[in-house]
Parts: sequence; structure tokens; C-alpha cells
Amino acid sequence: MLASRLVAWLALSGALAYSKGEREDRMNFLRTIMWVILAVVVAIFATANWHDVMLDLWGDLRMAIKLPVLLGITFAIGFLPTLFYYRAKVWRLRRQLALADRNAKMAPQTPPPPPVAAPKAKDPESPF
Repeated sequence: MLASRLVAWLALSGALAYSKGEREDRMNFLRTIMWVILAVVVAIFATANWHDVMLDLWGDLRMAIKLPVLLGITFAIGFLPTLFYYRAKVWRLRRQLALADRNAKMAPQTPPPPPVAAPKAKDPESPF
């Protein structure tokens, strides 16, 4: 009941009437809007929190850094190793898949073996 109403609503709203290319264009538009919203939020946060933060490094050495810059550096320290690991794993899996595809294409196509005939029944008179 609910599914049929949902399909009817989607058909009436025109969501099902778009071709695949038009849907991808709409998704690219939504993706762009989300990135713009995220950039605006980050810019507002950065301007609202543009304060100096003092870091005690070692000994009497202190460093003044802006809070949004510090947050960006800590985000990069956490995100970049994970990103590099993910990209290396995807690269390795693609290489393995390409190697397997290449080997499958180069492997000789042997016909299946002929069926094995069933063994004949032995004579009941034979001791063997």
C-alpha cells in the first residue's frame, strides 16, 4: 500500500520521468550545492573563531597559531593517512583485478573432457 503510493507520488512528481543522464546532472547539481554549503559553513566558522591559540612546544618555545588553521592541520593529520591507505588499497585491488582479467583472456580455452563411460557389469560366473 505504502510502496504503491510512493511510486504513484514519484511518477506524478516527475522523478521517474527523467532519463539516466538527466538524473546524473541533477545529482551533480545537488553535490555541488552540498559542497558550496559546506564551504560557506567552514568560512563562517573560521571568521567567527579567528583567535590566536598558544601552543607550548618544548622548553620555553611557544607558538601562536590561529584556531581554524590548527583545526585544519589536526583534521589533515587524521584524514590524510586514512585517505592514503584507502587509495593504496583500491590501487592494489585494481592491479590484481587487471592481472586476473589478463590471465583469464590469455588462458587457453580447453574443451571439457569427454564423459567417462560407466564400467561394465562383471559376469557372475567369473571369480574375478
